[in-house]
Amino acid sequence: MAAKPTPSLLDDPTGWDRLMLVRYHWAWSDEYEMEVPVPEFPLALRNLEGSEYTLSGYYLPAELDKGEMFLSMQPYSSCFFCGGAGPETVAEVHFSGRTPKLSLDEVVTVRGRLVLNRDDYAHLFFILKDASLVKE
Repeated sequence: MAAKPTPSLLDDPTGWDRLMLVRYHWAWSDEYEMEVPVPEFPLALRNLEGSEYTLSGYYLPAELDKGEMFLSMQPYSSCFFCGGAGPETVAEVHFSGRTPKLSLDEVVTVRGRLVLNRDDYAHLFFILKDASLVKE
């Protein structure tokens, strides 16, 4: 029996596959008086910047402005903010309207314009602007 082919990293329908290509290192921030992750975006990600991007993941409530939320590749109990994953596994979502009513760890799909955040440490590496909830 032939071995099953290994799927390409870029075959993941959730959208996290490409985002996981980011590399980062830790550097001291005088502003925050702590080490912060500094992203290094490869060309494959830089080529996606500004394009429409679809991402599926777990809803995380956040103390953000109205119309904003976090989306995680992992459920809350093992997401980046709980110490179980890296900063490449979460994204900010900025809706064009108000944030839809969602429950913690509800799996959702969103689509928006991908922004790669290089140096604003008050925000995540990945931001989807003018996003909308994709109806399943």
